[in-house]
Amino acid sequence: MDWLKRGPGRKTHADLCIGHYGNDLAPPGHEVLSWRATVTGFLGGGCVDQAGIDTVNDRSILRQAHRGDIAAIQRVRACVHENRLVSRRISDEEVQRHLEVLGRGWVIEVDGVVVAFAIGDATIGNIWALFVDPRHERRGYGRRLHDAMVEWLWSQGLGHLWLATEAGTRAERFYRAAGWRHAGLTPHGELAFVLDRVPASAGGRQTG
Repeated sequence: MDWLKRGPGRKTHADLCIGHYGNDLAPPGHEVLSWRATVTGFLGGGCVDQAGIDTVNDRSILRQAHRGDIAAIQRVRACVHENRLVSRRISDEEVQRHLEVLGRGWVIEVDGVVVAFAIGDATIGNIWALFVDPRHERRGYGRRLHDAMVEWLWSQGLGHLWLATEAGTRAERFYRAAGWRHAGLTPHGELAFVLDRVPASAGGRQTG
């Protein structure tokens, strides 16, 4: 992961407050706009039914996101209290590209309403977004999304994942608790985190 130790080496989208991990930490040759990753909540128990939908007893379901969810994804992204966008809104086209071309997304629904989502970029192993509606925090939704996303990214053959988030936030505490390793600061002063995959023979799936 020597690219984490080098300077940015190119222009970023700092004015949008979204280029902190998508550009500043990307491996050389990659450029991507990214949302800050923020998440709250604790691990919740659940099960996966035959349709591949993760269910728990609080009427929530976890499923893969599709383009029909973009409006709800934008709504959740706009209502968070941490890692807020300052200058502009990520376009629907950018969200769709990450859902369908660069990676995959997941949502948590409660009574048919999307209350949390996550999107991972499989091309560079980036946690592009993970957000929970503040009215639905502390119910384990963030951890369920995190685990589904990380498991899928590992299945794509990646050995390392990375993200960045603001210091002193619940998001920082969440990622540390989930095993992510602090890897320094981005050029914009945010915390960089990495997650390394551990071979099955080592007795674990990942480490921080």
